[in-house]
Amino acid sequence: MDQLIAFAAEAQTVPWVRALAVVLVSVLLAKFVDLLISRFVLRLTRRTNTDLDDQLVELLHRPVFISVILIGLQIALETLAWNPTVERVLGALIQTVAVFVWTGAGLRLTSTILASMSRLADRVTWLEARTLPLFDNLSKIVVFGFAIYFFLIAWELDLSAWLASAGIMGIAVGFAAKDSLANLFGGLFVIMDAPYKLGDFINLDTGERGRVIKIGLRSTRLLTRDDVEITLPNAHIANSKVVNESGRP
Repeated sequence: MDQLIAFAAEAQTVPWVRALAVVLVSVLLAKFVDLLISRFVLRLTRRTNTDLDDQLVELLHRPVFISVILIGLQIALETLAWNPTVERVLGALIQTVAVFVWTGAGLRLTSTILASMSRLADRVTWLEARTLPLFDNLSKIVVFGFAIYFFLIAWELDLSAWLASAGIMGIAVGFAAKDSLANLFGGLFVIMDAPYKLGDFINLDTGERGRVIKIGLRSTRLLTRDDVEITLPNAHIANSKVVNESGRP
């Protein structure tokens, strides 16, 4: 027994043995967390009236499982105390895997949350079937932006040059698409403020008037008394005074 204790004490001084022990413990801990989420937490969420929390738990338990293992690998790598260059490269690879895992999870999470919110038309007026693709694309851009940021940090790349390039590109795109962006934001204001709805007869202070037959993200279509369809940019409507005359013949 004393020999076994002495052997265990001596093994603890060997770096690769300690690293292997850390990896094994991280795998066991990851399995325990995965079981805790899938068995206990998922049972609790199934008792609620909504299925959104069930979907979120289903989406999260796999990335959490992988993250626990990756943390164990990072600790094991530091325990080995290899060459600093090799350790830095391997550490960057581990962090890159984590970035890819959570990027995929973030894309699925945001799409699931937005789809669930779009079904709450009585509570969330700004998110509906027409605006869902827009906000879904915006959320994906944000997720990819964070993914690129953490990827650059993982590989210790200079962020100043990338941020400067992104700023210049954003300004150029903004100037090139200012009319489209103005109409797009105008459409969002029209949908969120809801100054009129389909079937309403509206009269703008700029002279246009007619019955609303279509409301889009970039434009609104009116049908005049002469049965002529006119399409107005939402930016024009947002900057004009709208007189809602829904009861007008």
